[in-house]
Parts: sequence; structure tokens; C-alpha cells
Amino acid sequence: MGVTTPTIEQLARDAVQIADPETALRALTALRLELDAAEAHLVQRALRGGASWSQIARALGITKQAAHRKYRHLFEQPLAAALAGSRILASPRSAPSMSCSASCAASEAVPRRP
Repeated sequence: MGVTTPTIEQLARDAVQIADPETALRALTALRLELDAAEAHLVQRALRGGASWSQIARALGITKQAAHRKYRHLFEQPLAAALAGSRILASPRSAPSMSCSASCAASEAVPRRP
């Protein structure tokens, strides 16, 4: 028989019912990891289903920016793979001259007129 992964329900039960605090904390940590994975899976499903970042953020009770920052990798990885053979991406002119971070830092370094 193979090793079975405890369900979220079982981990939650363990976290509150285990008498030994150290063992209970380990169960709580495992529960958090499972919940994080479940949340990421649901966000990915929502994105594939056409949900906007605003809709996802509202459902999670966070800002759109926070949702995008936390889960943008779920959208960017499949997009990058899909566009890997794109002629547009292969063109040297399509590549930006600097990253957003570098561009933002450069614009902040320029003194603004009052």
C-alpha cells in the first residue's frame, strides 16, 4: 500500500485535537501548506475560466494587486510556454530595453519639476 496524504479536513481535526502542542503545530503547518496549494489550484481554475484579477481578489478578500502579485506565476508560466515559439517574442525589437523595475527606478531618479 502507498502512503496516503491526509485531507485538509483531517489535518484541521488533528491541529485542534492533538494534545501535544508540538505535534499539533506540525499538523497546523501541514494544513497551511495544503490550503495554500488548494487556493493556488482554485485561482488557476478561475483564471482559466475567465475570471479577472479583481474577481479573484474580491473572493479572496485581498486587493487586486496582492492577488496578482501572489498568483501571477500561475498565468505567466503557461503563457510563456504558449508563446515560446512566437515570432514576436523572437524579434529583438519586441524585447523591452529594461525591465519594469529598472524603468521605474530610472524614472524615480529623474528630478521632477515643481
